[in-house]
Amino acid sequence: VCLCFVFLVGFSLPLTAVEPRTISQRAANNNRDSDSSSSSSKKGGGEWYWYRDATECWLPVQRVIDPDAPAAAADGTITVTTKLGELFTCPLEELTLATPSSLLPVANMVDLEELSEGAILHNLRMRYEKDEIYTYISSILVSVNPFKMLPIYTPDVMEAYKEGQDNTLAPHVYALADATYHSLTVDRRDQAVVISGESGAGKTEATKLVLQYLAEMSGQGSDVEQQLLEANPIIEAFGNAKTVRNNNSSRFGKWIEIIFSAEFHIVGASITNYLLEKSRIVHQGEGERN
Repeated sequence: VCLCFVFLVGFSLPLTAVEPRTISQRAANNNRDSDSSSSSSKKGGGEWYWYRDATECWLPVQRVIDPDAPAAAADGTITVTTKLGELFTCPLEELTLATPSSLLPVANMVDLEELSEGAILHNLRMRYEKDEIYTYISSILVSVNPFKMLPIYTPDVMEAYKEGQDNTLAPHVYALADATYHSLTVDRRDQAVVISGESGAGKTEATKLVLQYLAEMSGQGSDVEQQLLEANPIIEAFGNAKTVRNNNSSRFGKWIEIIFSAEFHIVGASITNYLLEKSRIVHQGEGERN
């Protein structure tokens, strides 16, 4: 039996254009015209909405209900507030209605009552702010690059995820690797792991972590496990390059095939590169390496 990795090279995609003003800028502009704090005591909270912000992408805002004012101004604008208490007005047509229960963080996003771009990104942001960089979408694992070292890859952490010993453990790349290895040994069928994402998302590091876990689970069958792990830096030396978004960006895709024995020890492996970004051979972008 074998386990295959499909490692997809990442390319940056343009973000959806938004008005280049942040919530703070909007609040500052509105405060020039009126002092919202003087009348805030008469106002209550209304519906929650998703607001498209220039820097935070999607933010939850709550409608401010003023009993002495109409539901919406004559120009179609309403007053909303952020969780930080920033007040500003914006056209109602720019807002998308949000489900209040979707404002709370969840470890598995299938538990979200509302499945929208705003709810998904807000959930990932809340978890990321607490250094919880992994989140499930059923059997899919979403990983957000923390751009710093976290103490979540120690031998003790790896041991905790072995054999799916505790279903209450937080989402982790080790849990995904363990589920893959478990399916391999129980079903005795080839398995595949697809690791994809844009440049700088952490695909190379995620691949290394899965390989380390599989090498640990396969036991002391041979030294092939160590050879496989040591081969990665050599391949990176030939195919990686510095970009404006990533100092160690893989400029190619990888197909990694790991061969297991009948006792489920790693006995061989092959790594095939494809989709090499050949344009870097003849051209070097500003601030990048080829």
